[in-house]
Amino acid sequence: MKLSLDHGVRLGVGVDTVLQLAKGEAIEYAGVTDAEGGQTVTAEFRVITTQQELSESLDLSVSASVRYGLANVDGRMDFAEKNAINESSVYMMLSAHASNPPRYMQKPKLRGAAEVMYRNNPEEFRQSFGDCFVDEVYTGGSLAILFMFHTRDESSSRTVSAELNGAVGGLIAGGEISGSFTSVVQSAQSKSDLRISAFISGGRGVVIPANPEEAISLFKSFPAAVLNAGVPHQVTAKPWREFPLPPAPTDAEMMVRRHTIETCGQNVLKAIQAKTRLQYILDNPQQFVNPDLLALTTMRQQLHGTMTKWAQAAHACNQDIKQCTLEGLEFPVINWPDRVESLDPLGDKIAQVELHDSRARAWLRALFGLPLDMEYDRDEGREGSRWRFANDGDGKQIGGVFYTPETGAHVVYGGIFRKYAELGGCTGKLGFPITDEENFDPSRWPGHDLDRCQRFEHGFVWWDAQTQVVSDGVPLDALTGMRESATGRLGRVRLPGQ
Repeated sequence: MKLSLDHGVRLGVGVDTVLQLAKGEAIEYAGVTDAEGGQTVTAEFRVITTQQELSESLDLSVSASVRYGLANVDGRMDFAEKNAINESSVYMMLSAHASNPPRYMQKPKLRGAAEVMYRNNPEEFRQSFGDCFVDEVYTGGSLAILFMFHTRDESSSRTVSAELNGAVGGLIAGGEISGSFTSVVQSAQSKSDLRISAFISGGRGVVIPANPEEAISLFKSFPAAVLNAGVPHQVTAKPWREFPLPPAPTDAEMMVRRHTIETCGQNVLKAIQAKTRLQYILDNPQQFVNPDLLALTTMRQQLHGTMTKWAQAAHACNQDIKQCTLEGLEFPVINWPDRVESLDPLGDKIAQVELHDSRARAWLRALFGLPLDMEYDRDEGREGSRWRFANDGDGKQIGGVFYTPETGAHVVYGGIFRKYAELGGCTGKLGFPITDEENFDPSRWPGHDLDRCQRFEHGFVWWDAQTQVVSDGVPLDALTGMRESATGRLGRVRLPGQ
């Protein structure tokens, strides 16, 4: 099997393929041969959704993740932890692997001391030299460029994820980046905060491209950069059973060991991702529905300690098959709060107006494209309330968008807005709007089909299309058939939609 190792990339070195870790040197050999052939380059775009997928894209096995809990963390593992997956963001990985022809051993055999150790104690040999040995060494390197699109709410997260998933299959053609890459990234970037980080195995370590263009340049120049200057970074590992050795542990024991270690590794990866998600909720509680911050803080602290227990259990199992148990090591249950659908109800409403309401569009055009969740007015006595006014070219208020969690978001504009403003707006006697403007039903109110009405928490405003009268009184002729006045005392009238 082929493995990527950051340390101990030497011919004849023992390898623990479960932990993906170089061990001691048990082999001596007569010489080294360089294989013939050219450089092999592969490339891939991939949307990353879990910590396990991020680790695998860096050529880290699930089982190797138990090393997070101890001291054996290499550069790739550190990169994966520092860029841990946060479910409120969207991630895309551009990866490339370049391998030059391998070098392999001539006439390999066990060193004398290693052979004696195996015959006396096969388990001690395995602990010292792993389950495989390095048979071939490849120079070259691996490049991983991680695009992190940090979204601000669930709606934008779904949109960015859908765009990337829909385009990712066509971004690589024949090992080359397609022309649509820049436009896809720019589209996703317009709906999020983009961060880029990269790791080169067999090269420069962590690099930070300033923008997508630098990332593309790094990707294109990577194969040439490691063609002659690459360092050993990947190996072919062969099992020790290819040597004439005494019997190794049974297949059943090996299966139990691998299952225990892999389960602990999966739990560590889940814990890293959960800790990142918990911290995001603690840092942004306004994005979630009634989060229990104390319980979430306690759980994050608990996960940190449990990660060490999983790592210790995996290593104990790896050293002694009798210690392979998962009892008491179950992953804890976390009560995750739901994320709010949108943090920008004003902006969402204006976007609907721009797309679907031609009448309101002309009055509220000044609000199009603005980040309405960044700046707005609010009533300190009304939790969650907010509103924003639209002005004409002279700075005069001609409309607005208003929101409370109870009423939702609604727009008010034109003549009805002027009357609404005269009466104190949303902090006046009418309160917040509970509908957008409505037409009268001509089948019920003949002659009023052009009139407009809007309902508020504590009343309504009516605009008479014929007389241009705007009133918060009852439309008299809706009952009498006459356009006499808009201010009579006729009691309650059922308005459109009531």
